Amino acid sequence: LLLQHTIVKNIENKEENIMKFTNEIDTVKAIINSLKLNKRVVHLRYNDGDFYTMLPEYVGRLVGHSNKSLISEEMRKKVIDGYNIEDECYFVGTTLGNPHPHSTASNVSLQKVAQLNLTQHEKVYSSIAFMETFMEEPDLFIEFCKLINNKKTLYINQYCEPILEKFYGKIEHYIQVPGTNSTAIYKEVVETLSKLDSNSFDQIVLSAGFLTRVIAKDLWKMFPEKCIFDVGSVSDMIIVNEKSFSNIAKRGHIKNNINLIKERVAYYDTAL
Repeated sequence: LLLQHTIVKNIENKEENIMKFTNEIDTVKAIINSLKLNKRVVHLRYNDGDFYTMLPEYVGRLVGHSNKSLISEEMRKKVIDGYNIEDECYFVGTTLGNPHPHSTASNVSLQKVAQLNLTQHEKVYSSIAFMETFMEEPDLFIEFCKLINNKKTLYINQYCEPILEKFYGKIEHYIQVPGTNSTAIYKEVVETLSKLDSNSFDQIVLSAGFLTRVIAKDLWKMFPEKCIFDVGSVSDMIIVNEKSFSNIAKRGHIKNNINLIKERVAYYDTAL
């Protein structure tokens, strides 16, 4: 039952709002189905740090383990605005209600989140779907990649390695952001985005930390026909054998699974 639903209690109204939770495999399958039907799909990931950034008490504080960002009131509101977008093609990935061992749901106070009056989406998706399928369901991950790696991509991250094109398609535009406190250049990134010819690329792939969720609504409005994939640390795993890997902060799930990640990358190298 936990895999099917998460119940978030509205403290003020004394009522229960139920959101249907979609597990990791079914999240990726839903994305694949949309792509096969040539439908737009946007998948954003909201983990524990993102819910912290939504809380007023975190304004003026650094949030995050690897890609720490200083949270301003403007950034706080933008993360909430992105989360609150309602559309059938907008797949909100969340850690809340996810019983998976790698979920960070236990770090989040549901009572505090309930006070934010966030949109109660009819259905939510897993925020760790791509990461888990990369490691545990390689053939499903390959199926996803084969649907996007023949397209032109706008890529946003702190690094860009040639191997990424095997997974994400030809990188027509690369916007480099800092590895930490990437939200500090929010305005510069939005300005750069505004100057791009939307006909010059097909999709957007991001591994830009909190900045991804800060610019979510901007991307949604600026490029209304583009698919958007918030792949997070999947990019870090893909570049495990590349030069840039030595320059990035390694998250626990990467440190603890380094041998498996290298095995997967070797497999993907022949399959894609």
